[in-house]
Amino acid sequence: MNRVMVMAAVAVSMMGAPAMATKTFSVDNVAVQYGGNLSGSFTTNDELTAILSLDIFAPSGVNGSWNWTAVNFTEADLVHMQIPLNSDFRLVKDGHELQLAFGLFTDAGATLTSNSYDHTGAAGNRALTGSIIAMAAVPEPATWALIIGGFGLVGGAMRRRSTKVQFA
Repeated sequence: MNRVMVMAAVAVSMMGAPAMATKTFSVDNVAVQYGGNLSGSFTTNDELTAILSLDIFAPSGVNGSWNWTAVNFTEADLVHMQIPLNSDFRLVKDGHELQLAFGLFTDAGATLTSNSYDHTGAAGNRALTGSIIAMAAVPEPATWALIIGGFGLVGGAMRRRSTKVQFA
């Protein structure tokens, strides 16, 4: 019985352990004028006030004599960020600029405004339309520890329980 009490105390102490939560958002639903969709995602902190990681691919495109080259942006290319209210962020890499602007950024995602664009100096702007969607959340490590500890407690209790077989 003492073991069960110790295991229960450990499980309860894990419930109070702080864990950093993150939220991941997909940009796969964002259409790019003159060629394809953005692809990739970015991750924010739980408060939606900082971008922790980012990997967004902007496809190439052609409009007459204007050409946009494909480019892959990462968090190192982030030059401006204002989230969560009146939100936008801008990425710049190799003369290529991508701005994602939205009226209100929430846990569920956001719809892009007309201020969103993909720009190169040689070809100019092309519009972005669509929405940014939150991806399924992954439990935090403390939550996993609590779940596994609970299974261990139930398994231990079941193992200790003695059953007596009686034949009639």
